[in-house]
Amino acid sequence: MSRMRDRDARAVLLASLGREHRDDPDTRIIEELGIDRGDRRVDVAVVNGSLHGFEIKSDADTLDRLPGQSAAYSGALDLATLVTAPRHVEHALAVVPEWWGITLVEDLGSGWGLVPLREAGANPSRSSGSLAQFLWRDELVDALTGTGSDPSVGKLRRRELIALASALPVATLAPAVRSALKGRQGWRAGGQPS
Repeated sequence: MSRMRDRDARAVLLASLGREHRDDPDTRIIEELGIDRGDRRVDVAVVNGSLHGFEIKSDADTLDRLPGQSAAYSGALDLATLVTAPRHVEHALAVVPEWWGITLVEDLGSGWGLVPLREAGANPSRSSGSLAQFLWRDELVDALTGTGSDPSVGKLRRRELIALASALPVATLAPAVRSALKGRQGWRAGGQPS
């Protein structure tokens, strides 16, 4: 079989996630989820009772951007998994935090398959400031008024709302972020798993 490409890894990952979550109406699978003020993108995100990001690194990729991606993911995601070609494993283990999962995409003879190497653990370093970046202005207003903030927050600009939301505990803001991401309509083509 040829070298594993991004589209190969993405196809096998999406198929696996679709099977895993097909009977869960509370799960949304989102491709190319903007993170870190939109400066970076999570290749595939699964949003349900947690926010799990999957970063794909094919045979053709380098890991040059992985340290920055890892730092951005650490602020916002509950779980993260690197989905990669076997050739990147040694370098990846030195770059990603221990809480990241690592899954290999390997030629299983009958096609590409996923081989878990390390399961993702809970992220110990999420921040409300990073989480707030996911929310659109109206979603920020809803999140803040839902936590008892003054209703006049609706008059503030997005950056001011983000500053207020950044002061909320992660445990308070995270459910609002997941709810907003799952509830958006007409925003991403890769919505519910089939």
